[in-house]
Amino acid sequence: MLKGWLEGKKIEFTEYLVDYNRIAADNMVRLSGQMSVPFSTIEYADGSTEKIVGFDRGRFESALKDYKPEQPTAEETKPPRRLKK
Repeated sequence: MLKGWLEGKKIEFTEYLVDYNRIAADNMVRLSGQMSVPFSTIEYADGSTEKIVGFDRGRFESALKDYKPEQPTAEETKPPRRLKK
């Protein structure tokens, strides 16, 4: 549910499968104090971090209200060059 919501809003995220990644699971417990999923951290430009356990849509909308996806550079948006034969 959370993953689909983030994808629908085109919000970049990194997913860690804590069922298969012991280091990620240990880190989640260290940060959240529990084994509940989903667990999310939102990192702000000022260096602060917000931690959210579960999918609280209102809290995510509030936390991400100023989110702006990175814009591709002009070089990244150019069509590929074709080589002449």
